[in-house]
Amino acid sequence: MAWRKPSDLSDPAAGETEKIIKGENLLPLSGVVPPPDTWGRFLVETDLGDVNTGDFLGWINTFYQPWVWSYSVDQYLFIEEPAAATTGLWVYFLKTGL
Repeated sequence: MAWRKPSDLSDPAAGETEKIIKGENLLPLSGVVPPPDTWGRFLVETDLGDVNTGDFLGWINTFYQPWVWSYSVDQYLFIEEPAAATTGLWVYFLKTGL
């Protein structure tokens, strides 16, 4: 399936063949909505990368992965995306106070 950025689309019905539609999400040409993104086995709940991992890591933001923002720890963590069946993983914290 061919995908284009919204900025590549236009509205010929309105006579706006050069109109730029803002946004960074990719839309399929066929009009079919792509499946939701996941991080590991968890659903990415916002366009900005927020993921609720529950008791695993709590709420995190994966926008800059592998640097993942942890809302509960209030800092970036280095975490490789886990496989869907993963029950544990390595997390690297930045050393503070240098």
